[in-house]
Amino acid sequence: MRNLIFLVFLPLTFVTSLSAQWLEATIPVGRYPWALCYNSLFNKVYCAHYFDSSVTVIDAKYNSVIKTIPRVPDPFAFAYNSTNNKVYCANEWRCAVTIIDGRTDSVIRTIPLEISPKALVYNPLNNKVYCAGYWSSVIVIDGATDSIIKTIYLGSQARPSALVYNPTNNKVYCAGACLYVIDCATDSLVRTIPVGREPDRLCYNSLNNKVYCASSSGSTDLMVIDCATDTVIATIPIGGVTLALVYNFTANKIYYSDHGTNLYVIDGRNDSVIRIVTVRDYPYCLFYNPINKKVYCGSGFSLGYVTIIDGITDTVIKTIRVGDGPQAFAWNPFQNRVYCANYWSGTVSVIRDSIPVGIEEYREPLDFHPIRTRLPLEIYPNPAKTYCAIRLPPTADRQSAFGGLKIFDVSGKLIKEVAMPTDRSEIKIPLKGINPGIYFLQLGKETKKFLVVK
Repeated sequence: MRNLIFLVFLPLTFVTSLSAQWLEATIPVGRYPWALCYNSLFNKVYCAHYFDSSVTVIDAKYNSVIKTIPRVPDPFAFAYNSTNNKVYCANEWRCAVTIIDGRTDSVIRTIPLEISPKALVYNPLNNKVYCAGYWSSVIVIDGATDSIIKTIYLGSQARPSALVYNPTNNKVYCAGACLYVIDCATDSLVRTIPVGREPDRLCYNSLNNKVYCASSSGSTDLMVIDCATDTVIATIPIGGVTLALVYNFTANKIYYSDHGTNLYVIDGRNDSVIRIVTVRDYPYCLFYNPINKKVYCGSGFSLGYVTIIDGITDTVIKTIRVGDGPQAFAWNPFQNRVYCANYWSGTVSVIRDSIPVGIEEYREPLDFHPIRTRLPLEIYPNPAKTYCAIRLPPTADRQSAFGGLKIFDVSGKLIKEVAMPTDRSEIKIPLKGINPGIYFLQLGKETKKFLVVK
């Protein structure tokens, strides 16, 4: 049967700090939940239990456990393949990658490795999964056949431990003894960048095409890399090690947390610290919700809290008590829920916002963004099969005023950028190469969510 791509466009509900957030549910999932992964095609959350060697599957619509997948040894990290609807799970000490069918939630293959996998990242452009293998290599897995297509040797003491994908230049950055740059077209190591001691935290700035690199146990500097030249362009002294990094692509800001109670806010344009937000002790994990423009900070080695920060004003909105030891976040954009894995409590906390998605669109206050007019962003047809058409707002210089059309995935990665025509009032965007899933189309500071399905 011929596959057709349909887009269902849903208006975003952006809310202000006046709206309420609350703990909607606490889901018992078993001992030591370690990592989370969201399946955007079937609206499910996967929870890895590191010491129990299992994966719990949560129905994200009803907040209920629908399955526990046994015999998944030492699950340490996830990556979701939206093209083939598969979940990849790194089995750290068993030196393997387990592959789970996203429809049936059954294990369909286990790929044995010779080294211990520490991190995974998915490349949607080439449909490949990259696996950081401790001590020496990055393994490349074909997303269609689930076979190893290449092993990229970095060095006997490379210690790769973190990965991030740059869709602008189709490159993967791997943190280890240095920062290693991999060309995804050829799957070859193209550059090695010294970035301080033991880097293991990475974040990609999709608007300015930069990578931020920090360490949770070594260097006390945050390094900024220009992805066009793969050179260090800034060093931000932070006075301590970094526990987490996250990117706010709406306001172009980077957030990083230290071992204390500080959440630092960096301007993504000039890489300067513009604010320090006080949160609860030991802020271990961060997440950005682009629908509500909020940053979620999970804190507490024993007692657990999630601090919610307004991503525009960088002020604390609310602090919610969750389970003990917040470890990881995942986001369900359909119901606009944020999931927090609580390591010591054996639970997943579900945080919800009071205003449901899809009622109205929110546009930036006039004192925040230089555009002084309401900008109706019209998208049609709905559903669309081979393209979507965008009706543009009238202006003489759209490119400089709005910065072009951008398409992001749910993690904030820039998937596609389209130049603004000056001689037409609408533009057609081909859908070829866009995988099924949830995406955000941004024009200036107005954003609409759309769903790609086959």
